Amino acid sequence: MPEYEGNCLCKAIHLKAIIEEPKLSCCHCETCRIWCSSPFMAFSCTQKPSVSENENVGKYASSSFAERIFCKNCGTTLYFAYTNGKNPYFINAWLFKGIENITFDAQVCIDDKPDCYDFANKTSMFTVDEVMKSIVK
Repeated sequence: MPEYEGNCLCKAIHLKAIIEEPKLSCCHCETCRIWCSSPFMAFSCTQKPSVSENENVGKYASSSFAERIFCKNCGTTLYFAYTNGKNPYFINAWLFKGIENITFDAQVCIDDKPDCYDFANKTSMFTVDEVMKSIVK
């Protein structure tokens, strides 16, 4: 499976991830939109990404079931992780260069999406309740 490498904006953090399929998903929940100033666009990975651990890696427990990993120096969004360690990791899709044949596959928390924007792509769509039911406890 292909492994891709990327950096945060200031290059203080180097990240490697195995991306099984280049299927892009986005989350419209309010927390992701505040975190990214837009829907969070991500690739799903079953293995935890490898991150150059240093003092710039920040972790924020945004809920009882998830944390958000970011660069404390430049603020770059790195990835979203469920704290149970059983669900996929969602990695900022735009950290990596050279990924080809990306498809926009799914939109989650679609019922949280504001009315002021829409994507033209045909994707699978999941509500907040559907997402919450899919989380392995």
